[in-house]
Parts: sequence; structure tokens; C-alpha cells
Amino acid sequence: MSQTFDTKKLFKRELTKDQKINFGELVKDTIVSRTLAGFNNQGSEKFVKYSKKYAKDKGVSRTAVDLNLSFNMLGNQEVEVSGDDVVISIDSADAAKAHGHQNGSKILPQRSFFGLSVKSVGKIVSSLKKDLKEDDDANRAEANETFKRAVDDAESEILDILGGL
Repeated sequence: MSQTFDTKKLFKRELTKDQKINFGELVKDTIVSRTLAGFNNQGSEKFVKYSKKYAKDKGVSRTAVDLNLSFNMLGNQEVEVSGDDVVISIDSADAAKAHGHQNGSKILPQRSFFGLSVKSVGKIVSSLKKDLKEDDDANRAEANETFKRAVDDAESEILDILGGL
């Protein structure tokens, strides 16, 4: 089970590998926090209630659905970078359990938790674009300062040379 994001299309620019990993981690964190809050992958509906027996065994109310018994399934999401793509996936050890929740089964109601809505992805991209712009501005200011120092140093050297003539 995986979801792939083309960062070049989303951000309309090249990202460094670290920036892509950061984006992937934010996607992962969003999936986890939304799921723990009991909302589906669109963020629009609460999950189907737990059965009476399962809720009792887990020690929670039937409506406290967070798909978190051991945190293995949610905690074993992986971020991979391949070219411009960032892939979020569930570790193979938990893939069957995740698939059962995502799609439902004979013994499990469907609780689509994996992935993000277009709106959620847009919020993450907007936030990161703002950070990237701030980084670009800071880098540009630093480059300008470095250039000014180089010009000043060159000017001093030229004056020293001319003064020695």
C-alpha cells in the first residue's frame, strides 16, 4: 500500500533530497495525527465504531476509533525518495493489516485511513512553499553579502596595488 507524490509538479520547482524527505515526513505525520483523531483519509468522516467486544478488550469506548493498538501499523510508514517522487508506504509486515482497514474485509469494516486528500496535500505544500521562499530569500541575502565582501576585498587589493605604483 503506497501513495506517490510528484514533488516537481506539486512545488513547481526542484527540491533537494532533504526537502523531499521533509515533505514525506510531514505527509506521514499528517496521516498519523488524523488517524489518531479518528478521521478517514479525506479528513471528512469519523471511522466506523469499534465492535462492543473489541472496544471492551481495548479498554476504550466504541467511538474512540484510532486504529492504534500497538502503533505498529501507523508507525511503520516509510518515506522513500526516487527522483522527483516521494513515496509513502506501509512496511510489508503491516501491509495486510493496513489493507484490511483501508478496504474492509469479512471481519473488519472499511476504515480508509491511508493517504491524504488533495486539500491536505495542498496545505502541506503551501506551508513548505512559504518555508522554501524564506530559505531562498535568506540564501539570496547571504549570497549578496558574500558577493559584497568579495567586491570590497578585490577593491582593497586593487587600491593596494595601485597605491604601490
